[in-house]
Amino acid sequence: QSIAAAVEARPKDTHLRLQYARMLVQMKEFKVATGQFLILQKEMPNDENILLSLGLLFIETAEYHQGKQYLQELLNKGYKNQQAHYYLGRIQQSQGEYMAAIANYERVHTGEYLLDARIRSASLIADSGQTEEALTRLESLSDKNQAEPDQIKLYLAKGQVLNAARRNDEAYRLYNSALQRSPENTDLLYARALTAEKLDLLEVTESDLKMVIMHEPENASALNALGYTLADRTERLTEARDYILKAAKLLPDDPAILDSLGWVYYRLGQHKDAIKWLSKAFNALQDAEIAAHLGEVLWVDGQTDKARSIWRKGERLEGNKTVLENTMRRLKEQQSIK
Repeated sequence: QSIAAAVEARPKDTHLRLQYARMLVQMKEFKVATGQFLILQKEMPNDENILLSLGLLFIETAEYHQGKQYLQELLNKGYKNQQAHYYLGRIQQSQGEYMAAIANYERVHTGEYLLDARIRSASLIADSGQTEEALTRLESLSDKNQAEPDQIKLYLAKGQVLNAARRNDEAYRLYNSALQRSPENTDLLYARALTAEKLDLLEVTESDLKMVIMHEPENASALNALGYTLADRTERLTEARDYILKAAKLLPDDPAILDSLGWVYYRLGQHKDAIKWLSKAFNALQDAEIAAHLGEVLWVDGQTDKARSIWRKGERLEGNKTVLENTMRRLKEQQSIK
């Protein structure tokens, strides 16, 4: 309050106002801080740090259009700011401007954002179907003197690219190699567990996820993954439900966890509860795989018109369309859907 009063008393003191603005950022008072930086920007329109601060503050408050404008203005003024390129790339990636995002990520040459920028660039290149190019770029980032956390990031990125290309065997071998170096790293264990499930190596999936949970008892993603795997691939349904309920207690509004909760209740024969949780999941996240699950429960419950409606929506959505297509095909074989 005292510094705020001093700023009000000395409105032309830019040094004092800058101190106040930075203090507000530390206190996470982002909206108020933005107001102070806007005042400073009028006084110093070409200042690199003020333009950067405004760009980052607008990102913090989810005002991406304004954030993008200030970061672009900073770069247009000729500043070679690595952080600006990185965050501009992040905004462009979130808005589907993938080529522009890649261009900005590739302009990050040094500093703490270099590795993440290049990993993101490679991931977008892989998404465009250029798997080998993405893998080559990721391999070029490897360095025998690299710190272990950075090595792990690269292993995870390569594994993600391989899995996306359905080269699950290669991803699994990669994670095995990584875990020989870092045997208790929970991110690697989690990644290998999900890959092992795709290869029907359910013992590995269960073992790895339980290892993650042993190290991180409140890891909601691992609890949910283990619970869903048990619900979907085994008859250990009570055990599966208990894991998913633990995850739901930690993240009660997470759509993936709500989907798992609905699915385990369906497998337990409790259709009313299944529809309740799957509907909540679908309302929270319009996703093809959730649509497949909700549609199946509605169909089996006799609500066939609602099931068809959900499936039609699912066909227009992002997500795992394979699950949706397989679900409709399987039920069609049992009884004509259309």
